[in-house]
Amino acid sequence: MTQESQKLTAVEWLALRYHHRQGYLSQDDIAEAKEIEKEHIMMAYDYGEANEYRQNIYKFSDDDVSPEQYYNKTYNK
Repeated sequence: MTQESQKLTAVEWLALRYHHRQGYLSQDDIAEAKEIEKEHIMMAYDYGEANEYRQNIYKFSDDDVSPEQYYNKTYNK
């Protein structure tokens, strides 16, 4: 996964690919979009695990980030 694709959702990446290839997508393009989505899901899972651990150990939540805030920060929305 490229650094550029980390800032795009899998759907955004695939739409750009479709546009740049003038309406053509290969099986490799679809596989790459699935890989991007997998990476994003794993990153979100890791973030959630770390946040839960921090809350349980340190018992504070003043700087908790909501899922929507996390999404907006991660994908610059």
